[in-house]
Amino acid sequence: MNVNEIDDFEEGADKELLDPTADELNPPVDQNFEDDDGDDDHSNQDDDTTEEEDVITALLKSKGINPDSVKFQGDDGNIEEKPFSELSKEEQLQILGFDDSDDNYGLEDDEINLINQLRTNNLSVKDYNDYIARQAIQNYIDANNEQIYTVNDFDDDELYLMDLGSRLGLSEDEALAELETAKSNPDLFKKKVQSIREEYKQKEDQLIEQKKQEEAEENSKQAQEFENAIIEAIQNNGEIDLGESKLSLSNDDKNDIASFILDSDSTGVRFISRALNDPETLVRMVWYALKGKEAFNEITNYYRKQISEVAKNNYNKGYGDGKTGKAANLAKSVVKKPAAKKGNRPLTINDLD
Repeated sequence: MNVNEIDDFEEGADKELLDPTADELNPPVDQNFEDDDGDDDHSNQDDDTTEEEDVITALLKSKGINPDSVKFQGDDGNIEEKPFSELSKEEQLQILGFDDSDDNYGLEDDEINLINQLRTNNLSVKDYNDYIARQAIQNYIDANNEQIYTVNDFDDDELYLMDLGSRLGLSEDEALAELETAKSNPDLFKKKVQSIREEYKQKEDQLIEQKKQEEAEENSKQAQEFENAIIEAIQNNGEIDLGESKLSLSNDDKNDIASFILDSDSTGVRFISRALNDPETLVRMVWYALKGKEAFNEITNYYRKQISEVAKNNYNKGYGDGKTGKAANLAKSVVKKPAAKKGNRPLTINDLD
């Protein structure tokens, strides 16, 4: 390159610097369309892929599935984990079509809680329905149990005369005269009778409440006596007689027995009552009460007989082996220790210190 060429090169470079849009205004036609089409297609494909991945990821997460670690059961029955992208198309479609109602049976949270309560309290559907029925009957009784007062059996005249007799001790004629005088003013007489009637109602309420308290105290007393009797019976039967043998009860056994007899379930029904209402449980309980001791005696005698026969057979076998000389082969050999020597001669008493 000569000096003139250098000047021409610098002049061309200066033109490019002065007019930087020259190439942008006249780009190569083929290259321009190729780059634009390629960039647009690649960009749209990436956007579509990203959007698709985001939708699938969101769908998996909405179902409680980790896209990076999908758990499934293999052919061998073991639980395996794989990224969602590594699963087969069939497996992916199956997961995307998963509906958690298949596991929850479409139950609402309160329905699931009800089922859990039934299972926790070991209640059947019948037990729960019976409890609801009892509650409904009791609520109806409480709502419609209007107190019936004896004082309402008397009309106003009879009540007024009865009150005069109890308060003042008037004779029948005197009471009738007083009644006629009182009725001469109907409004005042009505007020007097209403006051007397309310007073007698209050007395009846007091008597009814007192009776309820006495019944509650009596029921509580009977319940406590029954509980004490059960506990005493359990303590006195710390050992269950099985005939020729006995079974000792632990403290846990005693507590379980007491709880089964005395405690109630969440519906207020005693466990023992439920057992007595179950035909199969009732039959087993009655069988043990009637035949349990006899059955245990037979089992004990059977095993004693078997043990006795085994011991007899072992004795006869040992006796037979000894008689035929087989036992001599089992005798241990006696090893005699050689006499100690001092030097090359045997030790004597003179060698002792």
